[in-house]
Amino acid sequence: MLGFELVTVGALVVCVIWPPWRAIRWNGKWHALAIIPLAAIMLWVLKYCDNAGANRTPNTQLPFEVIEAAVLIALYMLVIRFARGFTVQR
Repeated sequence: MLGFELVTVGALVVCVIWPPWRAIRWNGKWHALAIIPLAAIMLWVLKYCDNAGANRTPNTQLPFEVIEAAVLIALYMLVIRFARGFTVQR
């Protein structure tokens, strides 16, 4: 079962580290597009904190929500990366 926890933590780290890293390296509209996943993460954290405050029972779905968010953010960042590669000339 330790593998699942490691995958969850790894996915969380990737979905939190990748967008700011790209936002620092990119500029213009690509910078703004790389910031969007951070806003999504902040809204998700606020939703979780509100839910935890209202409902004291443990949230057993949290690891699955983290993996879902990480997969969606990774797909979003890959699409932006390839879109930028097709439009930006070096």
